[in-house]
Amino acid sequence: MQGLLKTRSNDLTGILNGIDNEEWNPATDVHLPKNYNITRIAGKKAVKHVLQQQLGLQMDADAPLLGIVSRLTHQKGLDLLPEIMPQLIKQGCQFAILGSGDKALEAQFNDFAERHPSKVSMTTGYHEPLSHSIMAGCDLFIMPSRFEPCGLNQLYGLAYGTPPVVSLTGGLADSICDTNELSLKNNLATGFVVKNVSSTALLVTIERALEYWKNKKIWRKIQKNGMQTNISWNSRAVDYLALYEKALAVDQL
Repeated sequence: MQGLLKTRSNDLTGILNGIDNEEWNPATDVHLPKNYNITRIAGKKAVKHVLQQQLGLQMDADAPLLGIVSRLTHQKGLDLLPEIMPQLIKQGCQFAILGSGDKALEAQFNDFAERHPSKVSMTTGYHEPLSHSIMAGCDLFIMPSRFEPCGLNQLYGLAYGTPPVVSLTGGLADSICDTNELSLKNNLATGFVVKNVSSTALLVTIERALEYWKNKKIWRKIQKNGMQTNISWNSRAVDYLALYEKALAVDQL
């Protein structure tokens, strides 16, 4: 959850979460079969290969692999996905899903995995090493939450060079810059934002992301923009210190 502080001037300031960059760092992550960083990002290919093998997916480097690590609840917006998965599967997409929650949604994802074992993997529950592998090995991270005060998984996506697809809400809107011609030109593009939370809007946004994914030069730029974003708790601590100093100065007026 975002840190909030209200001063006497009635200004309300939010500070996003940070991540533990010792635990969530692709260059040192002990859960990955191969480490990589912003200058050796090609190492993601090896992680994807091993992840596909581990999950029983078709071994295909050219298949877009979409990752989900989440509670399966209405808040997270993942009930929008089953309606559009058939179309994405027809387009060659694969899915690596890890999560639990709503039993009906679990059953839907399990049904897809049973009918399309080479395209969809569903792991019920939570598995720490697998969550790291999904974050590192996937091409896109899907997080269309209906509300999200801050969120952490989209930040992990940035750190791991896995651009997130997020909805325009809360901390997701604050932490992910939608990819377009202007944001690419200004080196700000880090992911893809769903403007309206609906199955149709989610499909359109994922398809838009996949068009960029086909252009490897542009995709590397998006990945590197995210990976060089300072999202550690060290940077957040500086933000908190500045905010407390501001609050103290107002209090002394």
